Amino acid sequence: MTGVFFCCFLFACIKRMPGDKSQPVDCLSGISSIQAGKIDAVISNENESWIKQLQEINTEVIGWLRIEGTDIDGPILQSEDNTKYLTAGYDGKANPAGAFFLDYECESDFSGQHNIIYGHNMKNGGMFHDLINFKEESYYREHQKIKIYTPEKEISLRPIAVVCTEADGSRRITDFADMADFQTYAAAMLEGGRYREKQAEGVTRLWSFVTCSYEFEDARTILYAREYGL
Repeated sequence: MTGVFFCCFLFACIKRMPGDKSQPVDCLSGISSIQAGKIDAVISNENESWIKQLQEINTEVIGWLRIEGTDIDGPILQSEDNTKYLTAGYDGKANPAGAFFLDYECESDFSGQHNIIYGHNMKNGGMFHDLINFKEESYYREHQKIKIYTPEKEISLRPIAVVCTEADGSRRITDFADMADFQTYAAAMLEGGRYREKQAEGVTRLWSFVTCSYEFEDARTILYAREYGL
């Protein structure tokens, strides 16, 4: 068996979880109509069959995440807390690889001002491991297309900065008094970010893709993104 290692990446001063020696289960196993090379024909806002099929397996599936040119490509889930999908796959069964999941305090239709999606940094290169590569400028520049698919819409995102930071609860604030309050917050989160883009100014909805990293104890890598036109 190939060993895997992951850590707990939430912003609540949670310590790292111990390494799990089992082989992670393929997060897409059991989805017969979603096969490699055929995802584009299935995952779209014009075709509801993909979400229906996934929700027959698990009603907590709310969308699909794809970062083009990477191995980040799979269902997004949301539960009543931020612990379930640390150790459960998209089907709700025990899986050391976990699943991509939206913070439980975010709006399930991604309409909130701050959407936070978590995933493990797997030693075998799975889940959100490729987020770490965004710290290299050439990789960052070459991977500029992020898609979120829901039953109602397709959301196009682009990266605006990548940050390596400590596990600070301020990174997962989702409730704001008004737009000015939100934009002050967004500017603070993006401050010091690598490759910060001009498009980072005046953000009206912020997306955070979060995983653990190992630059220092309890480090987190966050890829920040915004929607085209927002």
